[in-house]
Amino acid sequence: MDYKILNFVIFCVGSVADALKMSAKDVYHRMSKGGIISDYIVPCYDVLHTFSREYIVEDLVDLMNKKGVLKLFLIFAFNYSKSSLQRYEIFLTTQNV
Repeated sequence: MDYKILNFVIFCVGSVADALKMSAKDVYHRMSKGGIISDYIVPCYDVLHTFSREYIVEDLVDLMNKKGVLKLFLIFAFNYSKSSLQRYEIFLTTQNV
């Protein structure tokens, strides 16, 4: 694996770990188990590295959820103080997925 691709994989794992408040080790194992690193991040590096950190994190979290290596639940609740519907994402990371 090329050095720049390895750095990008590290960036992706670390960014997702920060966003989910999980350890990078756990995120790495989940991504590896789902084939996300070898089947998505590495082969799509040329395109993926041009996107923003926020987009990459959202994309990878969505893919982890679809692959079944992360459980994501969306809860919508009405915020009376702001008179608006708020979206809350809850990640169940304690399960052995």
